[in-house]
Amino acid sequence: MDNKLFTPGPLNTKLSVKEAMLHDMGSRDKEFLEVVKEIRDELLEIAGVTREEGYDAVLMQGSGTFGVESVISTALPPNGHLLLLSNGAYGDRIRQMAEIYGIKTSTLSYLENIVPPAQDVKLALKTDETITHVAIVHCETTNTLEACYGNARTISLNLYGQWIDIKKNNQFRFTPPIQSVLAFRKAIEELKAEGGIEKRSERYQQNYRRLIEGTEVLGLKTYLDKKDQGYIITSFLFPEHPNFDFTLFYEKLHQRGHVIYQGKLSDTNCFRIGNIGQLYVEDIDRLLLAIQDVLTEMEVTF
Repeated sequence: MDNKLFTPGPLNTKLSVKEAMLHDMGSRDKEFLEVVKEIRDELLEIAGVTREEGYDAVLMQGSGTFGVESVISTALPPNGHLLLLSNGAYGDRIRQMAEIYGIKTSTLSYLENIVPPAQDVKLALKTDETITHVAIVHCETTNTLEACYGNARTISLNLYGQWIDIKKNNQFRFTPPIQSVLAFRKAIEELKAEGGIEKRSERYQQNYRRLIEGTEVLGLKTYLDKKDQGYIITSFLFPEHPNFDFTLFYEKLHQRGHVIYQGKLSDTNCFRIGNIGQLYVEDIDRLLLAIQDVLTEMEVTF
């Protein structure tokens, strides 16, 4: 049996999604091009927008970082000036991208548990009128593609070029990850069968509430205040006990079939627990029991 992944990704998926990858297709086959078109249409429908309103969906093969880098390297013109709000590892990664591409960047840095004040952005924009773009790590990324022609600094991550080709004939510019695309289509079908974004969100929020209730009973403390905490993934402070060792804690949970995630905070020791993917309240309950057993075995008390 597969381990349960309480992480931000990769995630547990249904067997039907895995089975969708057991097919071979040519990247120029009509059947595959129809799959790409279907996915692009479905993504717009899920987002509640239309092409008539000026929206489109561009598939970019690679991890989330590939997608972010394709935007940074394509959206900023040669004379662009990026204002970056960075409050963590992913904001720092965007700064590294901008530096490599020679993009002029001004960075406002904050601790991971601080919400960047909107007035800081207003002041920066008022003070420096050369700023053309603002970037912040959030739950989504938006971008006006029409104005991006000629900006790209890469070949494979040229988001504008990918958009033009995929819009014209639903073909990727370079070899697509066919099996992953087939699984993606099936995952969209499963999302709709569950009741769409609203029902999926309800399940994730139920997982989150059960996780918070259970960890509070165990004595674990969250890194963020509840008012700033989302329900996708939660950072927990290391217990302040000499017997606690994260590597051992992780391994003992892993032996019990549960995979959590180490934190990526600059000045605080944390671990993270995600509530998304093919996870349900009963999975959270089993994780909580495992955490309790492991802490008891490690003789960590609160």
